[in-house]
Amino acid sequence: MMAVLFLIASSCALLHAQNIVPNADWELGPAMSSDPFVGWSSLGPDLWTPIATPDRMVNGSPAISRDGDPAKSGVAYSIFYGPTPEGGSCTLTTPLVSGAIYTLSCWLDVDDNFDNGPGAILFNFVGANSITTSYITNTGDWKYFDTVFVASGNSTELQVFGQGDNLMKLDDIYVGQSPTGLSGATTGPNTVKVFPNPFQERVHFRFPNPGREVCILRLFDLQGRMVHEQWGMVTDRLVLERGDLAPGSHVFRLEVGRLKQYSGRLTVH
Repeated sequence: MMAVLFLIASSCALLHAQNIVPNADWELGPAMSSDPFVGWSSLGPDLWTPIATPDRMVNGSPAISRDGDPAKSGVAYSIFYGPTPEGGSCTLTTPLVSGAIYTLSCWLDVDDNFDNGPGAILFNFVGANSITTSYITNTGDWKYFDTVFVASGNSTELQVFGQGDNLMKLDDIYVGQSPTGLSGATTGPNTVKVFPNPFQERVHFRFPNPGREVCILRLFDLQGRMVHEQWGMVTDRLVLERGDLAPGSHVFRLEVGRLKQYSGRLTVH
């Protein structure tokens, strides 16, 4: 029997579900950027603790001379020396739940004054997933990283480490559960139909798009690595060919314009 999956579209508000990372923009902390993570301990238990003393940088303070670029948002960001590697850890405000789908995003850059090639950031959810961002080079501006993953276990702690032979800058971390809105066999104006699932050769997507918005379909493996992307289509139906996709479980995210997003699992036989 062919399986059909129906998903309810998430609204604009649901695209920004609760961020489970505390102080993810580094705005809470000492005024001077020379203070490492350990200097934050007096501010309460909801903040980060150091692993090999990364630094929190603040716009306009003396230590900002290390790199003249401002924070991506607000006045603060954090910086991690890759070869150590420097890192920090925090307790998630809501535990990661095994089997649930999450969105992870952040802004990152390579420090102008310590640029020894590509670098990345490693996000380690203790007891669950480890996700490494794309490796980037220094182009003088912040780069956006965004992925979707299925939690491989329950986790209450997030560790963040620099990767590469340089100083990596990090701002505006976001981790939130992606609303899948699984609705059984319910249909309606805000649902997407995915069939067949599991699939062998191709899978079909049917979804509402009355405003003729541009669509983007991305497919990720369970470690959050993007393995397929289709974008620029103005349509209400898509076909994903298996191609060289590996067998097993994947996660898809379908964006319809700026206000609707669907996510769910796909299984390749």
